[in-house]
Amino acid sequence: MSCENCGLNNFGCKNYCKLDGRDLTNLENINIEFGNEKTCSKCGESENKNSIYCKSCGNDLTNITKVKEYTYNNLNSVEKDVNIKLNIKRYLEKINIRNKFLTAMGSIILLIVISVFVKIMIGAMGLDINEYLNPFSIALGLNLVPINVLVNSFMGVANINISMGIIIYSIVPILCVVLSSTIFIKKDCIDKENIIKDSIILSIIYGLILGIVSILGRKYIMSPISEYYSMSIAIKYSFIKSILNGIIISFLPTYMVLFNKLKPKNNKLKVINKALKTIGALYLIVLVFLTISLFSTNIFGDNKDLAIFIKLTQLSIYLLQLVNFIPIVISNTIISIFNIGDVSLYVHESMKLFIYAIILLTLVILIVSGYDIKNKFKNKGVIKYFSLVYSIVIGCTIYLSKIDTSGSLSLLEVQNYGGYSYIGSSVVVGIVISFLYSYVILYLGYKLNKE
Repeated sequence: MSCENCGLNNFGCKNYCKLDGRDLTNLENINIEFGNEKTCSKCGESENKNSIYCKSCGNDLTNITKVKEYTYNNLNSVEKDVNIKLNIKRYLEKINIRNKFLTAMGSIILLIVISVFVKIMIGAMGLDINEYLNPFSIALGLNLVPINVLVNSFMGVANINISMGIIIYSIVPILCVVLSSTIFIKKDCIDKENIIKDSIILSIIYGLILGIVSILGRKYIMSPISEYYSMSIAIKYSFIKSILNGIIISFLPTYMVLFNKLKPKNNKLKVINKALKTIGALYLIVLVFLTISLFSTNIFGDNKDLAIFIKLTQLSIYLLQLVNFIPIVISNTIISIFNIGDVSLYVHESMKLFIYAIILLTLVILIVSGYDIKNKFKNKGVIKYFSLVYSIVIGCTIYLSKIDTSGSLSLLEVQNYGGYSYIGSSVVVGIVISFLYSYVILYLGYKLNKE
C-alpha cells in the first residue's frame, strides 16, 4: 500500500506509513481498465487484435473504458487475523492468565498429592473400597462432585447416582486454593478495580481443570463373581458438574486472598465482605450452639468421635438454610420453621427451642447489619446488593450440601426396582427466599437507624 503523501510503498498492509506516519487505513485507490481497439482510428488497419499499438502506423490503440474507486476503511483479511491474534494475546497478558493458570494448576496438583496420601491411608486400613478409588476420584470427591456407578452382570443391571454433599470435605480443596493463590498471585499482578473478575477467571480455570480430572477419574473394573461369570463396574463423573463445583468451591477462597492482599476501599467489595462475614458468623453460631448441645444433652448420643463433628458441620448447614425460612426436604418429607412443631416429624423439643433461638439471633444480626449499613454507606441501595450476595452464597451452600442417592435395579430383565434418598433444598427457591428475607430484615434495621 503506497502512501499518498510521500509515495513510499508500505509492504505488509501497515496502518500507518513508516516514513511520515500518515494514516493508511482510509485511502482511495483508482482502478483503470483498458480496452483495445481492433481497428486503428488513424490509418484504418484492422489486423490489430490484442495489440497495444497499430502495427502499421504505431498509433496507441488503448482507451480507458471504466474507472473504479475503492476506499480502504479497514484492514484487509490478513491484517485482521493478525490484529485479532494480537488483541487476544494482549488481553491474556492483561488478565495475567499465566499466573492464574499456575495458581489453578498448583491447587489441583496439591489436591491430587493429598488424594494419593488418602488412598495410601485407606489401603493401610484394609478397606475394600480402595480397589474402586484412584487419586483423581478422591480429588473429585473432595470437591463434592456427584458419582455415577453402573454395575452389569448376568443377573441384571444396576444404575446408581450418588451425590454426597458432605460440606466439611470441601475444606481440603479450599485450603489448596488459598495456599496456591498466596504463592503464585503477586500483589502487583492483581487488578485493583476487578478483583471479582480476576477471581471468576481463576475459578473458571480451576473448574475446567477439574473437568479434565473428572475424565481421568473414570474407572472400569471387571470383578469375577463365580467360575463362569463376572461383574463389570463403571464409575463415572459428570464433566459439567465437575466444572460447576470447581468454580463454586474455588471462587470464595480466591476472592478472599486477592482482597486481603490489596485491601481495596471499593464500597461494593466492602458490602460483599460484610455479607460473607454475616453468613460466616451465623454459621459459626449455629455450629457452636450445636456443639454445646452435644455436651449438655444426649440428643446426638454418647459418641464423641470425628463422625460426630462431620454430622455437626453438615447439620449446621441445613439449620442455616432452615432459619432463613428455606424448607428442607428429607426423602418425601418437607421441614420448615412453620411445621417443626408437627408431632409427626418427631423433632426433639430441645431441637425446636434451639431452632427458634437461632431464628431470633439471625433476625438480630441482620437488623444490626442493616443499622450498620446506614452508618457506613448512607445508601439504601446497598441493602439490595448485600441481599444479592447473601442469597447467592446461601444458594451455593444448598447446591453443594445436597445428599442425593438414587438408582434403579433390573433383575433378569423381568423385575425393576427403584431407590431414592434425598436431603436438601431447591437452589432457586433458596436464593429467592433468602434474598427477600434478608432484604426485608436489613431494610428494617436501616430504617431503625434515625441518624
